[in-house]
This record gives sequence, structure tokens and C-alpha cells, in this order.
Amino acid sequence: MIKVAIPMSSGHAALHFENSNQFLIYKISISNLKVISKQLSSDIIISPELIPQILFMHGVKFVFARRVSRKMAKMLSDNKIQLFAGVPEQQPDKLIEDFLEGELITDNSMCF
Repeated sequence: MIKVAIPMSSGHAALHFENSNQFLIYKISISNLKVISKQLSSDIIISPELIPQILFMHGVKFVFARRVSRKMAKMLSDNKIQLFAGVPEQQPDKLIEDFLEGELITDNSMCF
């Protein structure tokens, strides 16, 4: 099983990682590439500097984000979380579907 987190803001995928106030965390079965569950978590947003550590403690291995600062990208990497930056502006379920089908398109230039 793997966990993927998508930063959320006001019920939608956040355009900027640092502007998120929640994370939608998906549990995905590795054996059949199916979503087992998804949960909206608000307890992660304590302090921006602590987000990577808290995501790591939640077992998150991947983060999908539209835009993210280089500083946050490094903090995620330091916590062994792979970042997919520059994901398209889509519903979170569609991002996960594209990821599972090997069709997720990213643009790493979306780090600022």
C-alpha cells in the first residue's frame, strides 16, 4: 500500500501547496493499483515547516501539487516524500486515476 497526498483549499485541489488548509490522502493498493480509501485531513496544517514531517508520519510517500516553493520541495525530499509538481488543474480523483494509469503529466517548472 502507498499513500498519496493532494493539498486542498476550500474543497478543491490547491493551486499553491503553501496555500492549502487540508490534505486529501489516498491509500492505494500496490498489487491491483486501486484506491482503497481517501480521507480529508485537516490536522496536518499546524505550521508550514512541519507539514513534510507530519505527512511522513501519516505514511505519505507521494505529494501531487500544482505549484510549490523550492524550499518546500526540498523539505518534502528531506522527509523521503516524492513530489509531483506542476500537476494539471484537475479534480483530485482524476489526478489519482491518471497516476494509476501512468498518464499523470507534470511540469517541474512549477516550483518557485
